[in-house]
Amino acid sequence: MSHHDIQQVCLNGHQITDSYNSASALRRAFCDQCGAKTIIACPECNHLIKGDFRVPGVVAIGFPTTPVPKHCENCGKPYPWAENKFAIRLPIWLQLSTLLTWHKGLSMVEKIGLWGSIASIVSLGLFFFPPSVSSQSEPKAQASTLGAQSPAIGSNQGSVIINYGAPTAPHEKSYVLRNGKSGVTLVISRPSLDAAVEPKNHVCMALAGTPVLLTGETAKLGGIDMWRKVKILSGECANKVGWTAIENVSLE
Repeated sequence: MSHHDIQQVCLNGHQITDSYNSASALRRAFCDQCGAKTIIACPECNHLIKGDFRVPGVVAIGFPTTPVPKHCENCGKPYPWAENKFAIRLPIWLQLSTLLTWHKGLSMVEKIGLWGSIASIVSLGLFFFPPSVSSQSEPKAQASTLGAQSPAIGSNQGSVIINYGAPTAPHEKSYVLRNGKSGVTLVISRPSLDAAVEPKNHVCMALAGTPVLLTGETAKLGGIDMWRKVKILSGECANKVGWTAIENVSLE
């Protein structure tokens, strides 16, 4: 008899499998992409999430996986991944008392850096402005002078040629971490708002001006280019690699 298998999806909307019953080896308690907990039923009414449609004796080859639904077909409530993507959802294991105990153990600089970094991440997600592109400097007028009456160096002997537009030695710029809301920048292990409030995902609290190297990896939040992966080059966190909000990376 034809029937629907069950679909397993993480709380952030990543499909784990649409064949939960028929392919038990594919089951996962937590998402391998973002680490979020997985579910197979609606949190509101416990109605199972429909997966692959199976017909006895028929093997489908090359068909796409079942789409991840946004709302429960039984009660109509939105699934967790269809709700506000900017909301910070604390993990179940992270009880308030544990968070407060850990927070009390931080130094004042670390506390300022933590909440300043969280504020910058949230504000960037809500009010994103693309970085302004610096306009090219206007070309300088060139002037050459020849002979003993150079207006640049006064009286001289012989021939002198001066190019006022000659480029100066370039100043090599580098990337540094600089949080406009606090003196330190929080670097986390994965590009997620939840990671900012999970101590186990904190890679480093880097002081302002800490030089970094961009790895080239980026991540988005709600379709917005928001995260940059960096390697810290010096200081107490030297050689550590993690993620930070794009507005915390400055070219100086």
